[in-house]
Amino acid sequence: MYKTGKTVKHGSRYLRKTLMDVVMTNMIHIIQSMSRKGNCMDNSIMECFFGKLKNEMFYGHEDDFDSLNELEKSIEGYIYYYNNKRIKLKNKGLPPILYRQQSLNILSL
Repeated sequence: MYKTGKTVKHGSRYLRKTLMDVVMTNMIHIIQSMSRKGNCMDNSIMECFFGKLKNEMFYGHEDDFDSLNELEKSIEGYIYYYNNKRIKLKNKGLPPILYRQQSLNILSL
């Protein structure tokens, strides 16, 4: 899922066309969020995640990345941590992936 801000959605149809050209050329599989203006329910989850990502791994470390590739690898590492290692009390002290697996096991009984 990719997210576009209001400025991009309403200000630059050329940027959207360029993004779609890149997606089609490189056969990248991306699903656009389809909520309409005034319906931000699917957007809030991504906004929350991006806020945590920026606060926990980027702000204060902007100069640590010498290239876009280093930043990309760091983001991939954070996503792995976020899903597989991060403990949440709300999830009974389990990382999200284990909590989901446990929930699915209970449903399949």
